[in-house]
Amino acid sequence: MSKCKTWIRGAAMSLFSAIYMAGCVSVDDQLGLDLVPDDQQAIILIDTLTIGIESYQTLPDSMVTSNQGYIMCGIMGSADAGATTASGGMQFLPEDKGLTFGYNPVIDSVFMSLVVYNVVGDTTLAKAKDYYIYEIKEGALSYDSTYYAFFDPSTAIHPNPLFRFSFSGSAHLGYRVNLTDPANILPEGQAFLDRLTQVTAEDSESAETFHNKFGGLWIAPDPATTPADGAICYIYPSITYSSLEYDSYLTVHARNFDQSAPAVVKDTLTRYYFFTSVNASVTSLSHDYTGTPVQAALANGTTTVSPVVYSHSPAGATPMLRFSDAFTQTLRGMMTHNGVQYGSLAINRAEIRIPVADNTIPFLNRSPQRLGMYYNYNTYSPMPDFVFNAYGAGYESYYGGYLQRAKSYYSMDITSYAQRLATGASTTPREIYLGMMPTAISDYYTGYYYSFENVFTDAFTAIDSGAIKVILTYTLVK
Repeated sequence: MSKCKTWIRGAAMSLFSAIYMAGCVSVDDQLGLDLVPDDQQAIILIDTLTIGIESYQTLPDSMVTSNQGYIMCGIMGSADAGATTASGGMQFLPEDKGLTFGYNPVIDSVFMSLVVYNVVGDTTLAKAKDYYIYEIKEGALSYDSTYYAFFDPSTAIHPNPLFRFSFSGSAHLGYRVNLTDPANILPEGQAFLDRLTQVTAEDSESAETFHNKFGGLWIAPDPATTPADGAICYIYPSITYSSLEYDSYLTVHARNFDQSAPAVVKDTLTRYYFFTSVNASVTSLSHDYTGTPVQAALANGTTTVSPVVYSHSPAGATPMLRFSDAFTQTLRGMMTHNGVQYGSLAINRAEIRIPVADNTIPFLNRSPQRLGMYYNYNTYSPMPDFVFNAYGAGYESYYGGYLQRAKSYYSMDITSYAQRLATGASTTPREIYLGMMPTAISDYYTGYYYSFENVFTDAFTAIDSGAIKVILTYTLVK
């Protein structure tokens, strides 16, 4: 029995040794590779490109701000971004056609109600600022015309203000101002109201005839107002909130007299004038970068590469990246590897990392948490990887664009764009603008639509141009 066990044990050890020795045999992983056709041999590589990515500072000059469904008013500023001032105008129409004020009318009071639905800036710090209301010249605005962020209101308004009021910069669905309060009404304002009571039935028969008499109202911060502790407000002609509709409008309380007995009051009247969305509206935005780093970067313009470029909203400094010939030549040169020329280059993934120049927490907090990439920022025309209008509520495509706070850089997937550059497509723009993200809004009837209201947020960041890199994972095929 003992000899039998010894024999079995010996046989088992021999079998184990044979298996072990077989496992140590070197295997040629290239076995059979010579049987694969040359045009089907491929390798996958990872590389990083830093050459030929140029950064320039720009300032958009054609960003549309007319008929956006809101106007912006206010002033705010900071040491690094300077002062931003916004003012806006809206046309208005009477509630009904053909209404008049009757014989010898007298206005008792006038109130202005404004829907201030959104506020840009720190509302916990915002202090009351003074605003003036001006009359827009007759025919100066047209709903069918396009106006831009740098629209000069002095060309469209009468120089002397009608009214003034104070506003703190907090959101209100119906902020009400008594325009006839002695503290608010100015001499030109009384003359404006007197003219309003003299409107004939023919004057109010159509929008065109009425706007030929009254061009609208323009709201602007007092020129003496400082940007410290300020805010910029969005004023909506009308808005639906929680299934209720809120409007911006004027309410005129008046009385008229009996023509046969001029001292006798005949009627007390209330007339409404609405700033509806069928009327023209426009916002004017101005930036004063004097004494800020942005001023020096803008002085370089698009002719000199800036070591640091700035992204500032609303409609302010905008970085532009240019992928030069040096970049595309390096990209296409990767088709040669270890002295072997490959037939094609297929990019599996291209990630661009755009570093923030200041990695302190307060600066990262103020930086936009996501950036988009546009062929044309003025018209919000996205580059191919950033097709925000094709991905539903959060447009969560592979693009990304988020600020990686722990590493202080923005990360974007630009695979499609890089592939176009690699194939030498002559129609592919070399210039990409970094701008704010649109907001996806759910709509019961149309699914989602995209609002660029978010473009005008109080966001500011600085980009370290010299550290921008593109990380490529690509396949070379013989």
